Amino acid sequence: GIGNLRVGFIQNVVKGGYTNVGFYTGGGQRTSSSDAYFQTYGPVLDGPAGAGPNDPWYAPPWTPSLDQPSTPKNAPRSAHDIPKAGTPLDFQKQADLAAVAKSPNPLLRTDVENSFALYVCAETTDATNGANLVYVAEAEGDWKFNGSGTIGKAPAYPWKSFGAGVTPPAGWSPAPANTILRTGGMIGNDVIEAAIFR
Repeated sequence: GIGNLRVGFIQNVVKGGYTNVGFYTGGGQRTSSSDAYFQTYGPVLDGPAGAGPNDPWYAPPWTPSLDQPSTPKNAPRSAHDIPKAGTPLDFQKQADLAAVAKSPNPLLRTDVENSFALYVCAETTDATNGANLVYVAEAEGDWKFNGSGTIGKAPAYPWKSFGAGVTPPAGWSPAPANTILRTGGMIGNDVIEAAIFR
């Protein structure tokens, strides 16, 4: 019944929805290995640390039957995370900043783009026959993040926008019946942080 219903947001990185490329003096490029992962295995569950098969929510879900009368039904709900996608500061991928500062091939620009599908989902808290591990996508909103920018010189390496910005969802639409909703497996941020640049 309604008393067992929970509602919340589950977010996926869409198939092929991540790009991180560094461009260097001399014409060299380095591409994150995570680009290929998202292309091969996408969509990928996105979320903060700890998200996974038994807790895929991007933000804590709420139980409509338990909402207090004083809580507005349209009260905003929000969450955020900060992935660590460290593009090498020079083509040689040196770790020592003093060596990087002397490199003939410093990082000039990064192209970083991320495409997401954000779903409004429902589940039951009734664990009978594993029913509480079934998440039903009711609505979908697609959005994009662009973190592309130019990189200045040592020692500060200042970043300056090069087309960066957020493209918000145009609105909510019913989730298609054939929606592939990823609620387990690798977490998008973990894939990004474990990547190497080739």
